[in-house]
Amino acid sequence: MSIARYRAMLIGNALYLRDPVGLPRLRGPGADVAALYEALTDPAVGLFDPDGVEALLDRPAQELHERLERFFIEEATRDDTLLLYYSGHGKIDLNGRLHLCALDSQTSRLHSTSLRYAADIEALIDQSPARSIVTVIDSCHSGAFRGDVAVTATGRGRCVMASAGADQLVRDEVRPDGPSPFTAAFADGLRLAESSGHLTTQELYHYIERDLRSAGVSRPQFRFDGEGSITLARRDTARAPEEPIAAGTPELRPAGLVETPEPAPADFEFPAARDQVSDLLRRSLRAALDEPDEEDEVPATAYLFFLRAGPLDERWCAEVLTAMPRGELKEAAVEGYVQGLAALDGDLPPHLTALFKERPFGMTARIAAARGLGEDRSRLATDLLGSAREEIEHVGGDRFELRGLTTLLIALLSAHDPRFAAMVDPEAFPPQLLSATRTAFPERERWYANLVAGLRRALRKVPAASRAETAAETGVRLAPLLPTVALEFLAPDDDLLPDGAFDGETVHDLAAAAAAIHRKHPALAYRLLKVAGRRTDGDTDPDDMLGALLIQFEHSDPADSKLHDLLLHEVELLVTESDGVGFWLVQHHAETLSSTLPWISERLFQLDPDDSRTISSIEEACQRAATVDVEAARRMASAAERMAVSIPKRKARNRAKVGVVRAYAAFSLSDALRVAAGMHQGDNWISVALQYAATIIGKRAPEQIDALIAGLPATENPDRFLSSVVQGIAEADPHRALELVPRLGDPVDRSAALVEVVKALAPSAPGAAADIARSIEDPYYRGQALRKAAICLAATEPAAAEAAARQIPDDPSTLDHKIIVLASLAGRLKSPKRILAVLSEAERLLDMLPDDEMAKAEAARSVGEVHAVFDPAKAARLFASAERYARAIEDDHEYYRSAQLADLMIAWAAVAPARSEDLARRIPTDWTRFDSHVEDAGLAMAHLDPRRAERMLHLMQDEGRRVQASSRLAEKLSRTSTARAERIAMSLPHGRTKALTLLTVAEALCSSTPPP
Repeated sequence: MSIARYRAMLIGNALYLRDPVGLPRLRGPGADVAALYEALTDPAVGLFDPDGVEALLDRPAQELHERLERFFIEEATRDDTLLLYYSGHGKIDLNGRLHLCALDSQTSRLHSTSLRYAADIEALIDQSPARSIVTVIDSCHSGAFRGDVAVTATGRGRCVMASAGADQLVRDEVRPDGPSPFTAAFADGLRLAESSGHLTTQELYHYIERDLRSAGVSRPQFRFDGEGSITLARRDTARAPEEPIAAGTPELRPAGLVETPEPAPADFEFPAARDQVSDLLRRSLRAALDEPDEEDEVPATAYLFFLRAGPLDERWCAEVLTAMPRGELKEAAVEGYVQGLAALDGDLPPHLTALFKERPFGMTARIAAARGLGEDRSRLATDLLGSAREEIEHVGGDRFELRGLTTLLIALLSAHDPRFAAMVDPEAFPPQLLSATRTAFPERERWYANLVAGLRRALRKVPAASRAETAAETGVRLAPLLPTVALEFLAPDDDLLPDGAFDGETVHDLAAAAAAIHRKHPALAYRLLKVAGRRTDGDTDPDDMLGALLIQFEHSDPADSKLHDLLLHEVELLVTESDGVGFWLVQHHAETLSSTLPWISERLFQLDPDDSRTISSIEEACQRAATVDVEAARRMASAAERMAVSIPKRKARNRAKVGVVRAYAAFSLSDALRVAAGMHQGDNWISVALQYAATIIGKRAPEQIDALIAGLPATENPDRFLSSVVQGIAEADPHRALELVPRLGDPVDRSAALVEVVKALAPSAPGAAADIARSIEDPYYRGQALRKAAICLAATEPAAAEAAARQIPDDPSTLDHKIIVLASLAGRLKSPKRILAVLSEAERLLDMLPDDEMAKAEAARSVGEVHAVFDPAKAARLFASAERYARAIEDDHEYYRSAQLADLMIAWAAVAPARSEDLARRIPTDWTRFDSHVEDAGLAMAHLDPRRAERMLHLMQDEGRRVQASSRLAEKLSRTSTARAERIAMSLPHGRTKALTLLTVAEALCSSTPPP
């Protein structure tokens, strides 16, 4: 059974770009649409949900045709009540038929450039399944709607209202920037017209007719065919109509976007919501407190919530904090709330003073406020931290008070010593906090001693039942900065605390603490790693522990070989338990460490059983290691060479040897040449390897370029390898490559080398690059080079860029380059005249393209994307052509066909979302970039067709990515369609993403009013 809905499409057209004389600009349509939108969705009287009202301002005729077909046919159901409104120029033709004008209408071509009321609109109304349809026309000659087409009611009825007779003109606006007399009366009538029940179209018309008669303006027209009446507004004295009801019920949501049920209540009572903003915050907080898979993240999410929610509704958040029981959650909430309010301009709210004094979170609140205050209010931040000095002596035996004191100690150390500042989280300890700490605690040694003593005293006051856990947390936090002090807490009797004391610490923090105390107490460090390692037997992923250990190498002392041996031992044990992700982690860190600890990189590379993955990583690692330890780099490159030689298939073996050549090129030209010479000369792999090697040598050892050229492998064509070398050198030193080009005898080789010179030179010297490009002999390569130069010139010298683009040869092999460059250039130009001239040239060339479907598809799409901004109808024709070409790409190139169709899917989204969705359903879902392109298309059509955008995102295959994309869609819509954005946010799974998305909607609601 379908659900009854009220839906409206409001069209306002004030601009007429193609016929400004015959169709002068109007001032009222924008205000007309705004006034009617507000009346239809007025919470007191409206039956139309804001999501069910679509406002279209200044749109071309083709787009309006498509939107109307979707409105009346594709999205309509039997039980809908539909309202179509138009405000703009109305024209009648020689046969007396009414035409409603659009952005691109021309009085000389009304039939093809406007909406014909009888042939277009009434034809759609006749086919619509909706039982009740109301058409409202506010234009000159609007009474000509009667025409020759008779309307036969197929259900409740068809109603038409018009602002004037067929031969009458109407006023544009009542007052400057206000609605027309007719629309003003229509909107007022929806709110004020009297009715014995809900307001019907007949009752509304009588109100409008009386109102306009008293004002002395043209008499409106009315026609109704059908049974009974159509209800348009609610009256509080009457029962709600049984059908249709307002849109927005869950059944209307696209599949996969049904609102998820409320999570279980928190262990405290939420205060009641007072308005829409606090209701959004209430639901956001519920989502934040329910993260079933990431319970450890709940406090962090609560911190982010209160950081943003406090400035939106300070009072409601304060009530939540009052009701919230003491614990990790409240501490995070207080911290975020205070920091968020402190970031606002003006004085701190008076009630924060109570929070600063309240135990056990007073110290945390002061630090949070100092963190939130900007540098321009450093005096206030200093005073806040200064008041904390008095509390050091009086800190009680509560873990939260110790936590605040520990944070203050870390801030003190970081404020006075850049080494410590580099080790802490810059978001937790930003510059303004450190500056205020330095001023409030100028005597580092004195306050350091006081704070450490305060921590010792406070720990002795902690109840015995929780003392071990509090000591563990304090020691783990202090270990990276103060390992000696940390040991007092981690091993009070020279023996590590019980394993259970560390249950609240993450494996990353435990690994960092173990690495920090290793020099002071190796045995305790080893035991701490074992405590962290045992987590992998439970809920902790082995890869989390593996990542935690690998990070410690980066923070370690290069001379601490004992720590390195300990960490390597643990890594070797864990990597055998890991899945493929663990090996990728090892490879990543092996590459990273190659510039500081190459001997560790060498050991890590040996752990991965995948030779091809290892060779690929060793290429980069050798180049980094060569600057630190040539022998370690040599051992890694030799290992890679042994792996490559053992690969049985020649193609794969040669590909691997290219990586080996790159590895050797960083430190041994002779070895690089030796490996290259041993590759099969019938393949192109030697040229590829030599080009890579030349780039590396050109950057690292340019003095060896002559030796490289002299040592090239012998071949029948002496230019073959020299050309590759010159191209490789061009990337590193284009001027040196330019000197070598004359040594190439073959004009094609010279041209190919000069292209690489232009590519390297163009970003920094586009003019010089363009001059070189013009000198290239081969037309294909000349076109490539001019394309690169023109694109680089476009940002700063559009005239020179256009000249370079036009000099690309009209050769079949370069036409697509020329078209794409011209299209790109047109998108950057400011003069409409120049834009149209460049686009015209690009369109002329489209017809000259050879039979290459891929090139044709890309070129047509590129031109269409620029037209989409100026002429959506023309863009649609170009996209349709591009789509035909893309579909014709042969099955042997299925990947490229999918790529072209996916790019078109995104392009269509901006002008015809229905075509975009159709393409999305035709592209294979196993195509590697399917989800990313569908997401881009969905977001691109968000404001044009938000319903379809939701459906698009539901096509995405990866659930996690789909959730994030839906969140971005809600955020994008939050300023234009708050109700829809809220509904999308509520459909997300409970947790941080849902909570923060609802917060974004609340922020949009506070910062702006819903636009028409």
